[in-house]
Amino acid sequence: MIVNESIVQAGCKINLHLEVKDRRPDGYHNLESMFIPLEWGDILSFSVFDQRLPCDLRVFWNVPHRKCTETFQKTFCDIPVEENIVYKAVSLFRERTGWNKGLRIALEKKVPVGAGLGGGSADAAAALRTLDAVSETRLPFDELCEMAAELGSDVPFFLYKTPAYVSGRGERIQKAACPWDFWALLVVPDFESNTASAFRVLDKERENGGGFSLADKPKPSFSGKELIDALKEHPLNWRYYNDFLSFFFRRRA
Repeated sequence: MIVNESIVQAGCKINLHLEVKDRRPDGYHNLESMFIPLEWGDILSFSVFDQRLPCDLRVFWNVPHRKCTETFQKTFCDIPVEENIVYKAVSLFRERTGWNKGLRIALEKKVPVGAGLGGGSADAAAALRTLDAVSETRLPFDELCEMAAELGSDVPFFLYKTPAYVSGRGERIQKAACPWDFWALLVVPDFESNTASAFRVLDKERENGGGFSLADKPKPSFSGKELIDALKEHPLNWRYYNDFLSFFFRRRA
């Protein structure tokens, strides 16, 4: 018997600024970034049952990707459900809280994969927030953030639902105010970018002197305060940049 039903939209994000700094001992990179949350994203439907049942996660693809290539099918559509970050979020929440009600989740994927929009991370954060609500555990926000960070570097940001200066490997978040109410036009290129692979290739480019030397970067490095204060300026005056952009454009030329 279904005792609770919830439908949530997991808004994705854009990076106004992304400076990739040195690689850390744990394998991650130190980052300086400005994240802006978007209202548009994947849709998750939750059905909670009164009896104890395993999590039934079903994924429906409604993504405006280039075409469903064989590589796309194997990489995203055919992965075991246990490897989906939403399923991992449910498992972690159950482990930490002991909540064991039956659960069915329908995940409608709308955010393009490999686009740097954080679709999967947004899904995981939405799952944690919704489970905390339907289970009535009312966990402290810091505890939810701790679980989010365990799932992925970008996941904690999506619990805040506000523009933020993000640093460390992505787990350090400082909320920022953006006075501008604007629309974002998302352009989907004809290639995907796996995050881990992108960082590996960027490291290799830097090691080979491909114009991305940490010792001689062509772009200035801004402090967190400067990045936050820049949001108050007119968007035409923003000095934000993304370390990956010129790199990807050059590789695709």
